[in-house]
Amino acid sequence: MWLRAVTILIPAQRRPALMTAISVFFGITIRMFFSGDPPPHFHVAYQRHRAVIVTETGAIIAGVLPPAVHRLVREWADRHRTELLDNWQRARARRGLQRIPGAGGMNAQEQMFELVDVVRVEPHGGYRLALAFSDGTEGERDFADLIAEGGEMVEPLRDPAFFARVFLDDGILTWPNGFDLDSIALHMGMKERGLLRRSAA
Repeated sequence: MWLRAVTILIPAQRRPALMTAISVFFGITIRMFFSGDPPPHFHVAYQRHRAVIVTETGAIIAGVLPPAVHRLVREWADRHRTELLDNWQRARARRGLQRIPGAGGMNAQEQMFELVDVVRVEPHGGYRLALAFSDGTEGERDFADLIAEGGEMVEPLRDPAFFARVFLDDGILTWPNGFDLDSIALHMGMKERGLLRRSAA
């Protein structure tokens, strides 16, 4: 019985893409890969959220960000587009990337919102939650309006017992079925409705 030798070619393991942080501000980290494919883009991380943003337009092409965070990053990118594009060319050439200033230079008029987290949540019966935020404000909100809007992810929250199982995940209101709420938008909405006060603590 003749046995024929067979050569098995195993492809070389692909080298992991290198990535470095080029800016950090308000809990937002901006990174860029050394081996990214066009168009020029950068990566954003905020809490549990991840997104890929096109440098020229500020559009998200992958992932998701809270709307307020996306606005801030887009405004930051508009201010630093030249530096971002220069870093893109550096990355393609495998050269060291330059750090870019954060958004802290925006004045109070330009920064139309605050980046805050929820630091404490307490169910108060029904669909009411007492909330404390990282900026030192607190208040109570009735989420009956949210429940009334309905939706596949909201439906389980109609049960007050399930609603009361809310917990915090990286500063975000979260329920066991995976439904969560943008802390920044929540804070802004409560502030506009006069539901927030400074904590006595």
